Amino acid sequence: MRKALGIPNLENFARWVDIELLAAKVEQETLQKARHKLGIDASDIVIGSFNRVEKFSRDFFSDVAKIIDHFENVKIILAGPGDKERVLEYRAKLQVAKNLIILDNSDTDILGWITDIYLDSYPNPGGFSVLEVMAKGVPALTKDQYGLTAYGDDRDKDLFFSNSEQLIKLICELTSSKNEYEKFSTRSKDIIKSMNRTEQDKFLQKMRELTA
Repeated sequence: MRKALGIPNLENFARWVDIELLAAKVEQETLQKARHKLGIDASDIVIGSFNRVEKFSRDFFSDVAKIIDHFENVKIILAGPGDKERVLEYRAKLQVAKNLIILDNSDTDILGWITDIYLDSYPNPGGFSVLEVMAKGVPALTKDQYGLTAYGDDRDKDLFFSNSEQLIKLICELTSSKNEYEKFSTRSKDIIKSMNRTEQDKFLQKMRELTA
């Protein structure tokens, strides 16, 4: 009945968002300055992950290293509050340390627009920051693992991976085909649109009509 009436899934009711705020436009000049400041070239693949640094596990770092080894032109941005000592020690061990950018603040209003692919943290996934970048059309890669039940509807399951080999394959597919990237970019935005506040308004209107 709910589907026939066009009423969204009530399980997602607590996660309504305002897509206009999440995908607020930023001047190109501002984005260009941010890219220049971070040392990002036009040909670079930019992978971002914005969360408290405590959520960046050893397994996460291990996969980051494999990504950097595999892609010569990749730049990975890790941004968020917390103790950076462990992260900085890890970067010092990388062969190409300059390809891992560590920032204190995760200003997703800007970082989201200069990110090509989002890599969700694991084993503890991110929250609102993932939705912010997806609203901007950024495909989000998520490790398929225990504990994703509360986040499953907020992610594109075709972008789930179980190991580093699958992760590398997904990045290759997204970066080697413009059509493939645009497909998942559109799907990311559609997921967030389904959570948009206007859908909540439609739901409330339906309820008023049913109880009138």
